[in-house]
Amino acid sequence: MDLLPTDEQDEIAGTVRSALGAAFPMAERDRFDRTGPDGTMTAVDDPVVDDATWAGFGELGWFSLGLAEAHGGVGYGLAEEVLLAEELGRQAAPGPFVAQILAARLAAAAHLDDAPALAAGGVRAAWGEPAPAGNGSQPATVGDRTSGEFLVQHPAGASWIVIAAGGSAVLVSAEDVEAMTPLASLDPPTPMHRVRARAVIPGASDTTGASTAWATTLVAAQLGGVAEATCAMSVDYAKERQQFGQPIGSFQAVKHRCADMAGRAEAAITQTRWAALSVDGGLADAGFEVAAARVVATRAAVSNAEVNVQNHGGIGFTWEHPAHRFVTRARLLELTGGSLADHQALLLDAPTPAA
Repeated sequence: MDLLPTDEQDEIAGTVRSALGAAFPMAERDRFDRTGPDGTMTAVDDPVVDDATWAGFGELGWFSLGLAEAHGGVGYGLAEEVLLAEELGRQAAPGPFVAQILAARLAAAAHLDDAPALAAGGVRAAWGEPAPAGNGSQPATVGDRTSGEFLVQHPAGASWIVIAAGGSAVLVSAEDVEAMTPLASLDPPTPMHRVRARAVIPGASDTTGASTAWATTLVAAQLGGVAEATCAMSVDYAKERQQFGQPIGSFQAVKHRCADMAGRAEAAITQTRWAALSVDGGLADAGFEVAAARVVATRAAVSNAEVNVQNHGGIGFTWEHPAHRFVTRARLLELTGGSLADHQALLLDAPTPAA
């Protein structure tokens, strides 16, 4: 197994990078920010990505990249989808990409009528997971019957909701859940609602852990992309910004921080790609590698995003500079599909690599 992308894989990543840059220019990200009269962030109720753009991504095969050709997919594997997810992280791209990919897989396996439309982006999917219990709320359960309260990302316009918890992933119709309260999201381009489901029978489910491992690897890849992007942003700024007549990158404190960022980013990307290859190869320790990728990538993304703000000094702390967008995205991804502590615990139970 080779961790370096092939020419064909590089072409896939390049296409994704170009399309995302055209669809979501960083200079125009403020259109996703909603503020109330008091200046605080408010909930977003409409899709942040329009139907035509979303369907265009589907036409490029992004939502069916790792889906078998027998199910109408492109026929690649998780390794190729990881390259897609890395670019999503590098550009902090808005949209429920992982939810759409996972929904297409679950729907195809269950032979649902909406499976082709999910793969093509004509039907939308949202991401959901159990909400923290409290204030008398019902503890959420995921399995043959899904019930309780859930936090759903990108609910607007979604016909299906992928709900993941532990080793189970279920696909439920959006018509079978009761809409609750729109929430002000930590990451403005990621709208979020709190919804309730009462004994909903899912349209498709996977309790083997394969689907959640797939999704976890894609989340880790996005985190790895965040780590790389913030490292590159800091290095570029350190070359241009001058203090005392020389670039700040020549100062030991800044130089060492950038070096540490590069090391963390490389570890995150390498481990995530290895996890993807382990899943594609059906290795016995794939579960361990996936959990390790999630832990390493989370730490790298959160640390690099925060250090990037520091490296940019006063300008890095302003709302106008894009550095904060990687901080909020890293923090949101840190809690998507289980917390960092959850995945650290999985490392203790997963089969370890052979010596």
